[in-house]
Amino acid sequence: MPKRPFENCATGSKRKKLAERFTQYLITRNTEEHAFPVNLNGAWGTGKTFFVENWKRLVEEKGHIGIKIDAWESDYLDDPLTIIIAEIIDQLSELTRKDGFYEQEKKVVHFATQLKGSIPKILTSLLGKLIGDQGSKELLELFESIVGSAVNAKDYKSNLNIGDLGLETTRAHIRHKQFTKDFKREVQKLVEFAQPDTPKEKVFIFIDELDRCRPSYAIEMLETVKHLFDIPNFVFIFSTDTKQLQHSIKAIYGQDFDSHEYLSRFFEQRLTLPEPDYLEFIKAQKIFEGVNLCKLLTLPKVSTTEELQYSVSLICQLNKNHLPLRRVRQLCSHLESLLLSDSLDKKAFSILTLTGLVFGEALYTGIPEFEKFDSELRAMKAYTGSEKIVDFYFTRSIKMTKLLQDLNGPLSQCQNKEAYKISPNSQFKQHEFKSINADYVSLNNQIDFIRRQPNVTLLTNPAEMLNIIRSTAIAFDGP
Repeated sequence: MPKRPFENCATGSKRKKLAERFTQYLITRNTEEHAFPVNLNGAWGTGKTFFVENWKRLVEEKGHIGIKIDAWESDYLDDPLTIIIAEIIDQLSELTRKDGFYEQEKKVVHFATQLKGSIPKILTSLLGKLIGDQGSKELLELFESIVGSAVNAKDYKSNLNIGDLGLETTRAHIRHKQFTKDFKREVQKLVEFAQPDTPKEKVFIFIDELDRCRPSYAIEMLETVKHLFDIPNFVFIFSTDTKQLQHSIKAIYGQDFDSHEYLSRFFEQRLTLPEPDYLEFIKAQKIFEGVNLCKLLTLPKVSTTEELQYSVSLICQLNKNHLPLRRVRQLCSHLESLLLSDSLDKKAFSILTLTGLVFGEALYTGIPEFEKFDSELRAMKAYTGSEKIVDFYFTRSIKMTKLLQDLNGPLSQCQNKEAYKISPNSQFKQHEFKSINADYVSLNNQIDFIRRQPNVTLLTNPAEMLNIIRSTAIAFDGP
């Protein structure tokens, strides 16, 4: 059975509701005469591909045609027109078995071929007339090989004057316009086979990963859609990290080029996919799902992947001013590798302290304003959140600093500081922080149990924890 749109989404219903709002907006746009292209902008880590795949399912549920094209998969082919047509035909063919679809498909391919070949053939013929048999035969052959034309230069005379060239150019332009018009008409007819009962319903075409393509290919894809697919009732959604795409365009046109304004000519509107909160991101990335929590002696006890993800997201939130999502992915990978190693075997530790030290070691080492602290205190900044060391509740009854005191931990100097309470209305607007659900009785029982275990060490010294962290460090570069 096919999955429902946004089923098991890490954001709950938030992303689905956003897709529904986007859809409602787009289906009310006037597309009777022209297509409606929009840019869906989202930074790395916002889950654009997942969102687009599920948004496509959602518009299909509402009776529209949805087509998804991965631009990056095909940029090596250097032929956006063929890629778009191939995907439209392939995905439409899954929706219909009606007689005549194959014949209409051939017409679309025919006109697309004519459209692709019209300009190269005309340019080649003009070159043949200009240089003649006495001209540079090598140049003509090279040009013919580049454009793929079958035109033979011998068929043309070498006495072309400027008037003839202007007339031929005008005719070429007229032929190209007619090819374009015919092509759009045949594509519309092809779509009608897939939705014969609702011919006015919109066709949503999602073009994903454009910002990852070669700059020249990305520009050609945009130009192709703008000029050749301006078809009534078509809605194009270009899913991009728009900032990255603008950098790619500047690589072609120069750093002083106004790439933001340039992109505006391709889009009727820009939609924004907001960044997920840290918990949503960690769950969506499936981080820590491979960690065997049964063998870890965490304090308080973390029994499920979700509890671990909640705990780490709290440390992320305390350091939000220093943590873009890409950095979160790198540091979580480091923590995950540590939890998967045997370095913590037979060692009991506070999961929040360990997480904080992993993050603090990476975030605050080498920053001048923290040079006044020793290495342990710099690393500890990750779970203090600011210059002022603060405390926070695990539940209504247990504070982190008090827990560490009970474990002879390193933050006993903070016992009288202001408490930092985690609640749905503060750090986690949509999520109740529920990873640590313990009271003093159960916590003391855990500690007593651990102390009775043979060969188990209670790991509370930050310097010792940092040594373990550094000994298992992996240099994660990139996503």
